[in-house]
Parts: sequence; C-alpha cells; structure tokens
Amino acid sequence: MEKPYVAGHSTEEQKRLLTQAAVYDHKTRPFLNGLLHPGMTVLEIGCGVGSATQIIAGILASNGFLTALDQDKRAIAYTKARTLSNGYDRVDFICDDIFNLEPNLKFDFIYGRAVLHHINNLPSILSKLKNHLKPRGILAFEEPVMDNFPDNVPNQKLYYKLLKAYCALGDKLSMSSRVGQELHSIFVELGLSITSLSAYYPVLMSTEEKKIINDGLAMLKPQLIDNNLLDVSDIAKMQEKLTQLATDKNTCLFYPLFYQIAGCLN
Repeated sequence: MEKPYVAGHSTEEQKRLLTQAAVYDHKTRPFLNGLLHPGMTVLEIGCGVGSATQIIAGILASNGFLTALDQDKRAIAYTKARTLSNGYDRVDFICDDIFNLEPNLKFDFIYGRAVLHHINNLPSILSKLKNHLKPRGILAFEEPVMDNFPDNVPNQKLYYKLLKAYCALGDKLSMSSRVGQELHSIFVELGLSITSLSAYYPVLMSTEEKKIINDGLAMLKPQLIDNNLLDVSDIAKMQEKLTQLATDKNTCLFYPLFYQIAGCLN
C-alpha cells in the first residue's frame, strides 16, 4: 500500500504545493511535450493539486484521455474542480491506492512527478505500473535526489543542514529519498528502454518561492523533533535564517537535484 502523504493535506500545504509546482512546471512542460502524442491514453499517479494534470490535459486537448489518480479524496476533489474550470473534460479521476488499479486497465503513458519518493518498495510499484502499459507504452517520472544539492553557496549552511535532516527523516520513514538516481537501474532491470534522461537543480528566486522552504519546515517540525533529527533550538534558528533568505532579493535557493526519466516498453 502507499503511505499517507508525510506533509498532510492542509490548506497551507496545498498552497505550498501550488507554489512548488510552478517552480517545476517550466521544465515539466517541455519534458511532457516531447513524449506525449495525440490520441494517447495517460495515467497520472499522485496528481496532488493537479498542476501537472493541467499540463497533460492541455497537451492532449481533445485528442487523448487522461486518468488522474490520488489516494486522498481532498486532492482529487480539488484537482477535478481545477481541471473542469480550465475546460478539460477528457479526464477521469480515481481516488484509490495504485495497487488497487484494475489489472485490465492499460495506458500508452504513465507519469508521476515528485510522488515516488513518498512510496517504499520502489521496484514493486514500478513493476506494477509496467503491467499497466500497452505495447510500446512509456513510463515517465520526475523525481528528486534529496541529498544532491549545491552545498557551497555562502550563507546557506543551515538550509543544507535542513535538507540533510529531511533525508534522514525519509530514511526513518522508509521513503526513497534518492529515488531519482535509482530509477535508471530499475527501468533497465524491468526491460524498459531509456528514451529520455536529464537532471536539473530547481531554483527558488522570488520571496513566495523561497517561503515554501519555511512553510515545509513548519509542517514537518513535529516529525523532525520526534525522530531526534533536529531540536527546537535548531528549528528556530533555521526558521529565522530562512525568513531572512526569503526576503533577500539578491539570494536564491536551490532545491535538490531533480531527475526526468522516460522508458519505453519493448
């Protein structure tokens, strides 16, 4: 089974995800544009607040069909309303666990963004998804490597300490913090031919974008403390420093390395 989303589903987290998605979107759009074709049937897993859903639906338009899946009913309700308000009507929504997908459901293209690192037993889930591909179907993901980030930028040591704490928390929760770099070997083991592979460091530049780091810290604070990864004093110092960085117009923050990979079923 999929694990519950570690950051929860509050309104505040929804807003944070929307801002974060906007940072990813400028790379997601060309990635998907190069892979999707008219008439495709597409499954998006972990649609969340639906930002990638809008990109996929926009590319497919009236020539294809998208199924968006998430295990949280609030995420499905939000994304459904957002999608319909944008005039995309060739989209179906499923609120369920990935492992409960009907075996006979087959797709030309299966995609997820920043979702696999919340799931343990990665080879098992990817094998399951492979079985839902049509002949010559494509499996594509965008996923982070949480411990790979530029760590030599002056005045940001507390931020890097926070990212390392997130990796340690992921390990304690049996999450795949380094999923991005693991996907290539798993794809090959599953017999998928790699058709696209790239990586980049997302950059947070505006005050709103940089603020999501502090927002995420506030939501994960109880788990970081309960797992003895950071203490109250550490977090207070980080929150103060992150607030300063967010309002500094001359400073940007780098997210961990983000992989984009696609593999075709032979």
